[in-house]
Amino acid sequence: MILRRETGGKPRLLAAGVVPSARDPKGHKQAMAQDAQRGDSGWLTSEYKELGNHSGKPNDPDHLAEFLRGNLTRQQCIDCEATWYYASIPEARALAASTGSPSCTSTAPKRSTRPSAQVCKRPGQTFGVDYNQTFQSVLRMDTLRVLLNLAARRGLRMRRRDLVAAFLQGCLEHGEIAFMYQPAGHVHAFDEHGKPKICVLLKPLYG
Repeated sequence: MILRRETGGKPRLLAAGVVPSARDPKGHKQAMAQDAQRGDSGWLTSEYKELGNHSGKPNDPDHLAEFLRGNLTRQQCIDCEATWYYASIPEARALAASTGSPSCTSTAPKRSTRPSAQVCKRPGQTFGVDYNQTFQSVLRMDTLRVLLNLAARRGLRMRRRDLVAAFLQGCLEHGEIAFMYQPAGHVHAFDEHGKPKICVLLKPLYG
């Protein structure tokens, strides 16, 4: 939506809403299919760039490779400010048991109040049926409305700046533990039995 106001005979943009493109992929497989159809690696390059941000050293491909293979220790991941480190499921269970708190919140009814080790799974909801929004802003809408109002009233120009991985600047609460499966299409870390490791989050993560 675009709102305009005439000022001195010239239209002025007050606010604009951006509608996501219908061509945007819904997941890793669809993104790779679009790359194959175009004959390039645009989406794959974007994925590795994002994974580089999570590795803590976005400009070091060797570090990223070691990170994705799970060859870095927990302390090494903490030192380089990575988003997560890799652990086997038994290690994750032991970690959750040692804290005495559940690893993630489950919407399923609980049969007991005893904390259990759970892994955050991919959502099972259907777009358009259970939810209709796929965008999460890092800016409160109240704050955005105030800024838009001030800009419109005073005739100011507004510019947007993209802060890379701004949502990774937070900290998990004391005693809070969250696990997740390895990113789709990038399952490279395995334990000694050949089973995929899981990611133990060191920072808040969304998306």
